[in-house]
Amino acid sequence: MKKNSKVIRYNYEKLEEKYGCDDVFHKEYYGLFIKNGVLKIDSKRLISKFKNSLDKDCNFNRHTVYFTPLKKHRQDYNMNYFVDAIENARQIWYDQKNLVHKLINEYIEKECAKETPNYNDSFDRGILDCNKRDVSNEIEKMCHCNKVRKNIVTYKKYLLNMLYLETINQIASHIEHAMILVLKRNNFNDDKACIKNVVKFLEKNRKNKSIKIENLPNKTNFDKFYAIWNFTKHNSQYMYDNINKNFPELLYTKEKDKEFNLDFPSNHLAIEYLKINDEFITSLLDSLLEFYYELCELCFQEPKYHSKWDYNDYFLNLVDEHIKDEKESITNPLGLPNWL
Repeated sequence: MKKNSKVIRYNYEKLEEKYGCDDVFHKEYYGLFIKNGVLKIDSKRLISKFKNSLDKDCNFNRHTVYFTPLKKHRQDYNMNYFVDAIENARQIWYDQKNLVHKLINEYIEKECAKETPNYNDSFDRGILDCNKRDVSNEIEKMCHCNKVRKNIVTYKKYLLNMLYLETINQIASHIEHAMILVLKRNNFNDDKACIKNVVKFLEKNRKNKSIKIENLPNKTNFDKFYAIWNFTKHNSQYMYDNINKNFPELLYTKEKDKEFNLDFPSNHLAIEYLKINDEFITSLLDSLLEFYYELCELCFQEPKYHSKWDYNDYFLNLVDEHIKDEKESITNPLGLPNWL
């Protein structure tokens, strides 16, 4: 059925008449209008000016002439507390990973550069003939290479285990802090913010009652992370059994892994029993981020991925930066520094 009401859009020719060539220095030119303190966006106009600059998840689904962002500021989204926490942990992870791998490579170069013993004075003393001396030297070289190889493997394994242990604690520290901030702004009054109480609070206050937190697609990855974190903290039989039961693929065992010879418990750290590598940490960060998107959508009605862009400041800053660049290109076309 055809609508009788006529869609009235802003007449941009009037903007040109009003400001002349300076119309590009005004937000209205890009489709942004503030009416009664509320930001309204002509999405078609904005897309025509910023098609390649908008966030890839930007979605202007609307039932009105102008699009109105869901929030005013970035931190109005609970989700962005978790985004910041995980991305901060991710940056620390990348920095530490690069440093550790640099140390490993330097150590390997140093070890491999060590002079291989190739002299046996038994020949000078008449104990060995030429052939026996050569065999002896070859054996010495072999023993030396095996020792170097063993030193490299031991040092590399130690550094990587310490890297993964520190990274797990960094991730946990950041997201636990984010959770405290989110709970506080959502009237969580329990003095003990343990995971059990937190989940109970979120379940009780979630907007969508048809879905439980337990059924979120990435809840398993969340549980996996906390199982790993608790195991590395406590090194207990209970935590070991928990991982062995729910995530057996994460554990080295004598039965499944040829060169692994440790029983549990022992005097070794929990991290030495876990199958963790660089790719696992990166994947873990990604899956945790997805879990919190799902959690905030369920409990706080924050549409998935909207926290990246669906707020006033995102669009205002985008346009302000563009206007600034436009003015700079006119007043300082050569890009000279301000002090000249």
